Amino acid sequence: MTAFFLGTVCIGLFAEKAATAGAVRPASFHRKEQLMRPSPCLRGFGFFALVGSTVLPLAGTAQGQTIIHVDAEVTGGAADGSSWGNAFADLQSALSTAVASDEIWVANGTYTPTTVPGDSRSATFQLATGVALYGGFRGDEDALGDRDPALHVAILTGDLNGDDATTGEVTDNAYHVVTASGVDSSAVLDGFSILGGNADASGAEGLGGGIYNVNGSPTINNCRVMENHASSGGGMLNDSIAATPVLTDCVFERNTADMGGALTNQRSAHVRLVNCAIVGNTGSVGGGIYNMQGTTELNGVLMTGNVSSVTPGGAVYNRVGTLLATNCTISANSAFVSGGGFYAGGTTAPITVKNSILWANEAGGITSHEAAQIYGLPGQITVTYSCVQDVDPDDPTIYAGVGNIDDDPLFVRDPNAGFDGWDGVDDDYGVLTLTSDSPAIDVADNASVPLDLYTDLNGAPRVSRDTVDMGAYEAGRVILADADAQGADTGLDWANAYTDLQDALAIASEGNEIWVAAGTYTP
Repeated sequence: MTAFFLGTVCIGLFAEKAATAGAVRPASFHRKEQLMRPSPCLRGFGFFALVGSTVLPLAGTAQGQTIIHVDAEVTGGAADGSSWGNAFADLQSALSTAVASDEIWVANGTYTPTTVPGDSRSATFQLATGVALYGGFRGDEDALGDRDPALHVAILTGDLNGDDATTGEVTDNAYHVVTASGVDSSAVLDGFSILGGNADASGAEGLGGGIYNVNGSPTINNCRVMENHASSGGGMLNDSIAATPVLTDCVFERNTADMGGALTNQRSAHVRLVNCAIVGNTGSVGGGIYNMQGTTELNGVLMTGNVSSVTPGGAVYNRVGTLLATNCTISANSAFVSGGGFYAGGTTAPITVKNSILWANEAGGITSHEAAQIYGLPGQITVTYSCVQDVDPDDPTIYAGVGNIDDDPLFVRDPNAGFDGWDGVDDDYGVLTLTSDSPAIDVADNASVPLDLYTDLNGAPRVSRDTVDMGAYEAGRVILADADAQGADTGLDWANAYTDLQDALAIASEGNEIWVAAGTYTP
């Protein structure tokens, strides 16, 4: 039977569409406990959704652009990439053919880099300036906007022999699955899962198992970087002053390294993450991020379940570098000693935190202490308009800084590492959206919100009422549906309302309401 599944999401009928979702806070919320629809890079995972169902809005193909098609399962054809019927079966062939301004469209499937004679583990997918790679195609689309990376998963893997799942042998895997060195921001990687890199050697071959980047500035969107390993930068290594990558709507999950389980940023690299998640990564030094003489910007980032097994810095170990975190949720990370969340490791390791939540991070087995949330030498840390857990939320002591609070943020569901710690087996990353009575709602600083942080991790407007919330999520998103709308089908305003009620229900999550304009809707 086909039907609309409502759960306890509140759906209201609106004859007039003058009201805006961002201007009205409903008097009550009907909430729905469910797994949120994952982003394109999180199909099958239920702890949050990145920008709703988004693949970032993309313009049509420009005049003169060549589209090169890749499909691992293509049969027959000319194998020249000119169409889906004539697609390359090998992504490496498409990269060798592409020139600046070309787009490479990649159908679902698994792709390995071409091995190098005599040195197979040096095989890597090298990005190119001016060339955009887009994954998530079924293999018959005519428009970029028709792809669905959540449904049609394109995997880039370092498992050169295809035996990881059967034998667990990774010593023969590629050192770096993707290399972004030397490119500028016109090199685009969008809509891929990147896994199986193993940078376990010395020198450069010990850095960046998933993505290796020296002096590169790629644009990376909607990618899931998972289960890679390195001596430093399990998921990604960014090195040197010209390395200025921007990553949007990406996930780093279950990567491992001696330093920087998910990412290492070093030697003046400047890395910007927007609406990303860093979850379940492990490092001896810096479970999530190891920042060494670099600058790391975290805007709207969720970090949970990251473990620094030997040193401080469960989420981030900031050593002789700069960390800027705005509207982030940092929860349930752990470190061997101080700074289960953030750690400033010296006298030149400034950390600035705004509009964020640091809660239930653990250091040395202790959670209910400021030092377990964030720790560093005097003068190194500035925190404003943020929720920081301390020993006693009921006493008058609050972490120093304008607008800070120490009350429980009241997540919908707290993270839980299970019986055996964050090992990827029974981990529950929780639902870290805010309940309707959370003290973190409407108390942060609008002026601190970065200009490129348009939405929260659920795709709701970043400032959904008059004042922005603390953390990576805005509470109480309103999703709009109108059968007669002719806009971008985003549900964010009436002009761009969903025309299909089923689409609105698909992205609805805990705390959402759906406003439905007059019209006829079928499941």
